Amino acid sequence: MKNIYTARLFETENINISATDGTDTLAESGVFKGGVYLTPLPKSAGKPSLQSTAEVHEMIGDAKFTELFGSFGENRKRWQESQVVQFCRDHWSKIRPGNYVTFFELDNGFVVGVLIDDDNKLRAFIRSFSYANVWHAEYRRRIVVLS
Repeated sequence: MKNIYTARLFETENINISATDGTDTLAESGVFKGGVYLTPLPKSAGKPSLQSTAEVHEMIGDAKFTELFGSFGENRKRWQESQVVQFCRDHWSKIRPGNYVTFFELDNGFVVGVLIDDDNKLRAFIRSFSYANVWHAEYRRRIVVLS
C-alpha cells in the first residue's frame, strides 16, 4: 500500500545508526546546543540498542502524529532517546535545514522534533504522540523511521 503521508528520501543510501549503551539523553548529550524544549521526557533508564538502519521520509500529505507514524504500520520500530542523539551526531546532513522539523517517534509515547536553527545549532522539541496538531505537508518536514 502506498503511503499517502510521506515519500522516502535518500533511497540508495544505507543510513546506519551505531549501537548505543542507552545512557545518552537529549538534554545531557551536548548535541542540542540550541536547547531542548516543551514537554520534559520522563526520567527512565535508557535501554542499550544494537546497530540499526534508518529511513528518512518527507511529508507529502497533511497529518497528525498518529496518522503520520501510523502509516508505517502497527509493528513499526520506535526510537530510544540515545538512538536519536546518535542519529543527530552522525547524520546531521539528513536533518531538514532551514528551521524545519525532522520527527522521530520514541518508544515511550513521545515524538522528538529536531531542527537546525538560524545559528546552525540543533534544537529538540518534545511532544506527546497524541498531540492533536495537524502538520502541513507544504513545509516538507522529515520523518525518520527505523527500518
